[in-house]
Amino acid sequence: MPEKTERLTILIDHQTKIKLDALAESSDLTMSQILRRLIKLHLNQLDDSSALPQKADEGKSPTTSTE
Repeated sequence: MPEKTERLTILIDHQTKIKLDALAESSDLTMSQILRRLIKLHLNQLDDSSALPQKADEGKSPTTSTE
């Protein structure tokens, strides 16, 4: 039985969309196929490194104002 798929809606900047369109056209794949492959590849790389990216504000010490 095929895997059930889920819908995911994302917003990307125009330049990224242009690059993805060009990649889809040159590789004869749909944008969805490319994005699924890229997401799986990235998740596999994260699994291999056993490290998730930190949030932008994690790891920073709180700053105090001198005003």
